[in-house]
Amino acid sequence: MNLNHNFIGDCTRCVNDDEKWAGQRSIIFLINNGGYTIEVEIHDGPYNVIKNWDYSGLIDAVHNGEGKCWTTKVRCEDDLIEAIEVANGDKKDCLCFIEVIVHKDDTSKELLQWGSRVAAAIIMDLFSCFLLAAATLDPH
Repeated sequence: MNLNHNFIGDCTRCVNDDEKWAGQRSIIFLINNGGYTIEVEIHDGPYNVIKNWDYSGLIDAVHNGEGKCWTTKVRCEDDLIEAIEVANGDKKDCLCFIEVIVHKDDTSKELLQWGSRVAAAIIMDLFSCFLLAAATLDPH
């Protein structure tokens, strides 16, 4: 069986690959943490609080009852296992879109550490730019 697993990350929420809609056997998993976790780690602020999208609803709207498409949302491991079984069983001839809802802080220690390192690098870069600008100012 030719089965593709597509994992879509931050800022790539729009599925626009024509092959996905042309009947290719696919299960698309969208991991929805309700925001920009890595951006919060790099530089937190109110601009990182976004309206959560109904991704499954978006796919249903684009699909509009035409062709073979099945969507579902899951919130726990048992629901995910069941959804994968349905996708591989009754819906095996459909484009399957599984939206996995996770807590906004459900992330790896490594990702959090990386975010902290990027934030520190940005601060050092800004400080270096400030020092350079201050050194080039004419004191008169």
